Amino acid sequence: MKRRLSGLAAGMALLGLCACAEHNGPMERAGRDMDKAADKTAAAVGKAVEKTGAAIERGGDAIQKKVDQKASGGN
Repeated sequence: MKRRLSGLAAGMALLGLCACAEHNGPMERAGRDMDKAADKTAAAVGKAVEKTGAAIERGGDAIQKKVDQKASGGN
């Protein structure tokens, strides 16, 4: 009896593992495609933010240079 129960438990565990196998149905593929699109979008936004930040910093440096020139009496 004990042997049957352990065999049954092992069989159910194996069945559970088989049930969790990867399925590549249309929803799974659509989900992966959406994940890829979100990753690409995040990367593009990150790059745009970096470029914008660099441009703002350059603008700030140019303004500071003008302020310093005016303060020292230059044009």
